[in-house]
Amino acid sequence: MKTLLPLLLAMTLGLLPGWCGGLINLNNNFTLPGSSHKAFVLGADGQPLAKALGRVEILDATGALIRSGGLAANGLFFFGVTEIPGTVPGGSGSIIIRAWDSSTGDRWETAGIKMGTVVVLFDLGGGGAPPRGLSNGSDFNGLAPVISPWPLPPRSWISGFEFAGTNLTVKGTSTLESYWVLEWSEDLLRWSRFADQIRQSAVLQWTLPKPTSDTGYLRVVLDP
Repeated sequence: MKTLLPLLLAMTLGLLPGWCGGLINLNNNFTLPGSSHKAFVLGADGQPLAKALGRVEILDATGALIRSGGLAANGLFFFGVTEIPGTVPGGSGSIIIRAWDSSTGDRWETAGIKMGTVVVLFDLGGGGAPPRGLSNGSDFNGLAPVISPWPLPPRSWISGFEFAGTNLTVKGTSTLESYWVLEWSEDLLRWSRFADQIRQSAVLQWTLPKPTSDTGYLRVVLDP
């Protein structure tokens, strides 16, 4: 009886080895509220990522790997009931779900087409409570890819300028289509926006009134 009581207590509180944390069923086979679409892992074409190409990893809040594997069907993963480290039954927590197209890289870090998000979990199972799924125990709503086609960091520079009457025309060049801003400084320490942002690549150009200062410096930067 002395041995049985601690065992019963551990079972009631969900404290048995291997089932100490909160539980959730890790699959995305559910339809999003107000939509006819499931919480798919999408590929670059906007369609569910092909089963043969998709790879998925589930990380805990510290970045440690919990589960990994391929897709069970196009756009869908099924990892089953999983204990989430650092959580308790009935509590909340977070995980990271990330996926990638394996035809663009053998790891998430090196893949050209990949996706990832932090997922908030709540009302975790365990301790006698059945585990919820991602559909009713998290804010997960699917994954869409982030594609980085530029292998080099964006760069820009001023290629020249000219005065015409009271106006100044500044020309520049960039390696990336993005939002660029022209900034002005009198001492190379304090910079201020000198012209509105423009979205352009290759050739940049601003025409604006000449600055009133006799000396100064110009630079082109990405708009934060």
